[in-house]
Amino acid sequence: GQFAGRPDSGKSTVAAELIVDAQANGDQVIVWDSEDKLDTNRLKSMGGNPDEILLAKTNEILKGAELLRKYVTAIKDQSPTAKILLVWDSAGGSQSRSHAERELDSEKHGQPGQDAKEIAQVMRMFVSLINKYPDSIAIYIANQTYAKIGFMQHGDAASGGFKLEFHSSFIVFLRRVKVLTRIVKGVKVKYGIITKATVAKNHL
Repeated sequence: GQFAGRPDSGKSTVAAELIVDAQANGDQVIVWDSEDKLDTNRLKSMGGNPDEILLAKTNEILKGAELLRKYVTAIKDQSPTAKILLVWDSAGGSQSRSHAERELDSEKHGQPGQDAKEIAQVMRMFVSLINKYPDSIAIYIANQTYAKIGFMQHGDAASGGFKLEFHSSFIVFLRRVKVLTRIVKGVKVKYGIITKATVAKNHL
């Protein structure tokens, strides 16, 4: 499933809640942290155990996908009945190798759409893993949204290309509607947000 939204709309919070639930069920959690923002202290405060998470930390699309594939294969080889939660946070924060290696002032430009092409490869890999290990793998994908630009264009669109949308069994758009604050020692402090969730696709 895919949860998409702008920064600070609740995507990582939903991921953390799913991680806590999966661990409570005895499932193995694999996190692809492409934005280097997994908050282990927050996860602990929510009841999760960061030490039991298998972590892939890279923003390169194909490298992260290969790490996930190796983790899943190793887990299933060791325990064929294992249930696995894959968390990719986030698709929008990942990039192709050509994109990652290109310097800002370089005249060598990455191939247009290369990120989307590599994400399409990742989605095909996810489908093959699900087919190979049926009823064993759940996948959570956090994604970024951006404002549609152009004449008569309104609302937000998700990044990542058509294949990411096509292969997602469900898509939920998150939109922050209010920031929750309180006064602590005379200073206004943010302690949370209120988010509106809109289901854009549901094939479950």
